Amino acid sequence: MNDGAGHAIHNLNRDKYIDSMNDRTRQRCALPALTGIAALVFLTGIGWGLPSRAVDPYLFGTVPPWTGAEIFRLAGDRPSDPQRGADVALHPIEDRAHAVLLNRTDRQRAEIVRRYRLYSYQPDEMLTLMSLAGMNPRAGDLDPRLYYYGGLFIYPFGATLKFASMIGLVDLRSNLVYYLDHPEAFGRFYIVNRFIVAMWGIVGAWVVYALMKRLTHGLVFPMLAGIGYVLLPVVVNMSHEGKPHLPGTVLMLLTVLMADTYVRTARRRWAIFAGAMAGASTGMVVYALLVFPLLPVMTLMVRHSARKRMRLSALAVAMGIIIYFVTNPYVAINLITNRAVLRSNFGNATSVYHVGGRLGGMANAIQLMIEGASPGVVAVGLTAAAWALIRWRRAAPSSLALLLAIPAGLQLIQFMALASGKRGDYGRFAIFFDIVLLMAAVTGLAKLNRGRAIASVILLVTSIGFSGGRYLIGFIRDCQPVTSRLIAAERIRNEINSGARSIHIGAEPAPYSLPPVDLFQCQLMLMPPETRVALRGRQGDLIIPAADDMDWQGEISARRRVEAMVPYRSFPPPAISWADRSFSVFLAGKDERDSDGN
Repeated sequence: MNDGAGHAIHNLNRDKYIDSMNDRTRQRCALPALTGIAALVFLTGIGWGLPSRAVDPYLFGTVPPWTGAEIFRLAGDRPSDPQRGADVALHPIEDRAHAVLLNRTDRQRAEIVRRYRLYSYQPDEMLTLMSLAGMNPRAGDLDPRLYYYGGLFIYPFGATLKFASMIGLVDLRSNLVYYLDHPEAFGRFYIVNRFIVAMWGIVGAWVVYALMKRLTHGLVFPMLAGIGYVLLPVVVNMSHEGKPHLPGTVLMLLTVLMADTYVRTARRRWAIFAGAMAGASTGMVVYALLVFPLLPVMTLMVRHSARKRMRLSALAVAMGIIIYFVTNPYVAINLITNRAVLRSNFGNATSVYHVGGRLGGMANAIQLMIEGASPGVVAVGLTAAAWALIRWRRAAPSSLALLLAIPAGLQLIQFMALASGKRGDYGRFAIFFDIVLLMAAVTGLAKLNRGRAIASVILLVTSIGFSGGRYLIGFIRDCQPVTSRLIAAERIRNEINSGARSIHIGAEPAPYSLPPVDLFQCQLMLMPPETRVALRGRQGDLIIPAADDMDWQGEISARRRVEAMVPYRSFPPPAISWADRSFSVFLAGKDERDSDGN
């Protein structure tokens, strides 16, 4: 009997050991698999919408394309002004009450051509390069003059460009004329920036996996949540743009992870780490400041004296402030020596964000959240969050759920308050909330019985894949030799060849806002923003709203007899993305109101 009992205990211990080995093996395989999926999604289409000489036949028409030297001679360089933000226009159009002719002179034409030779299809990607171009390391001037994009984003990008040039991946020169002649070489800078963002996106997949391990335990749900994160439309979009929003969001998630570790262990170092991550996230992109209220809250979740809580809160916040100013030293320096440049940069950024239009703003915010997170995530995530609130007294949510809810709730309030009148790409500002909503959805479904839970989460992730896949397809399409802009440019050229001589546009010409059009054969008229519907163009003139201005497109098509020419696609273009944009080209005709005598 003793031998039989010994054999039974031996077999039981062996089975436990085998099970633990299998579990460790599965966990070792999970992260590499998740990393591979994330890399495949984030790096596919990374070369979308880059500058090239393919625009020359459309910009110059029958005129021989200008060389880089000719463009530089006519347009000049962008002089560095220590009191002007890197994102502030050098020669802004002051009078927008009347239509403005944009291509009257060769200088104006050269300025437009320069944009098409150097800018990508994303309107903000050039800002980081303009910031780096304005620095003078030899003179000790490393002021980025761009502060809502943090130094933790700008300086590592500059260092990576330098390293990439040393190993021959990019051609880094101080000669702008060379890049005007070789825009493809300049386009590689965008790829480097997007690669850095994609790497941060992969780290984000790891962090989501780690957070979900604490919310659901096991392996299946964290893995599915990680895949869902990778496929979220807003994440797919931001991982393909050289902007700091995704890296800043990943650091916000890391702040939550560090704060929850502090709550679980009550060890001071984790509180300090949480503060450091909060400072780093704000040092990456300034809107991540929303994560700082998390720091004092985490100390309330641990049994300490009030004095110790205050001390730890102050220590964590101080660490965050130190990290922010270490990565953004010129914010502190300019607060003392040059406040004008801070006002210039932050004023330019905040001029387009204001609270207003509550009902319309809320409706727009909800629509963009559905677009960024996918309909399934919004429906299931909000239902799970509401159910958790209803059952609050019976089963209090975990500390991690509360820690995630604080910055997510603050971001939601900010997002809704500023959403009035915003275009599709405003959806990027809800990225943290969208990710938390995904985690809430998976956590809620995981509470079902195991078979139903796994099937439900797989179905949810599949629906996310359909939504995110639209964005990925858009990036792939704009990697092709004939992009969405060139498709529209060909149709516009056909109309110009048929006799159109004026093009009424809603935004200054740039590759993100207008397909390349003939600058020598046609007049480009920038229309006033308030009177654009009442424009009186000759019959046969073209009307091209900005790509993201759906309101004007709707107004024109409703109130004028026009012919709309939109590039063919099998489904609507993604709202948040600048890739594969649809350009509506209207052929001016008689105003409908004229036929009624009004």
